[in-house]
Amino acid sequence: ILIKPCIDKQLDEIKQVQETDTESCYLKTCIEKGKLDKQSISWKDKDELVIEGDLILKGRRIFIPKPLRAELLSQIHEGHLGIVKCRRRLQESIWWPGCSVDI
Repeated sequence: ILIKPCIDKQLDEIKQVQETDTESCYLKTCIEKGKLDKQSISWKDKDELVIEGDLILKGRRIFIPKPLRAELLSQIHEGHLGIVKCRRRLQESIWWPGCSVDI
């Protein structure tokens, strides 16, 4: 797993929130059943979504639940890297539907 901006404490927090977050629970159920609703915002990503070590991943990127997104975006922006570098950093390690737009 490629987890550049995350530390173990953050991974534990992400796992905990994924266990209770509505969107995360829905995605986990869909991944486990092998079925994702065609109307789902994640439909185009369905073939890349997996569960590994109790974490939802898109490929090698960690799915970030809604309650944690603003905090992680803030951490990524703290380096003042600019939009292009922030987007690249985000795309290397974390994901949620529409994350590129949220930068």
